[in-house]
Amino acid sequence: MTLLLEDRGLLAAFRAGRREALEQVYRHYVAEVATFFNHGFTYMSGGSPTVFAGLRTRLELQAAVQEVFVRAFEPRTRAAYDGLRPYRAFLLGVARNVALKELTRQGVAGARAAGVEEAQALAAPPAAAEETLHERHGRELVAAFLALALTDDERLLVRLRFEEDLSQEAAARQAGLTRIQVRRWETKLRARLLRYLKRARYLDEP
Repeated sequence: MTLLLEDRGLLAAFRAGRREALEQVYRHYVAEVATFFNHGFTYMSGGSPTVFAGLRTRLELQAAVQEVFVRAFEPRTRAAYDGLRPYRAFLLGVARNVALKELTRQGVAGARAAGVEEAQALAAPPAAAEETLHERHGRELVAAFLALALTDDERLLVRLRFEEDLSQEAAARQAGLTRIQVRRWETKLRARLLRYLKRARYLDEP
């Protein structure tokens, strides 16, 4: 379920800061935020693609996850969510800012030469007002990969997981698969996308 999009009553309670609504949103998304920090993400630094490699200790992870929800549940941040796009994307934007703040504090620690994170992260419009040519080229390559290199069944999974923002379990039910099958498919998809971007010379070979 795309929480807050499908339940407008919950959205209203969330914006009002009601405890039960905040708790429901927290329980629904806390695992995804933790996964985001574990896996890392791609970002641009000095005109070059760079990867935040993820958090490695349990204490760092717990602190980062709690910081995300503290920020996300502030009144002005709740009011900034428009209720028109999946809340997951909005929340992970907050998580990204928390991670970049931590990178700034640590200096270069935690960053490495660019790889590929989730396909949707590269394909999504950047949060900044302006988009670099490199970022635009990356989005175009990902869009071409999704359009030309996938089967109809795979495109269905992309839609369910990354456009409709369904959990792996919910997407598996709709696609007639198991959650393990969906998870394995996502792992293989990321590997295929990485090879595709390297062949297109968007990413350098390691």
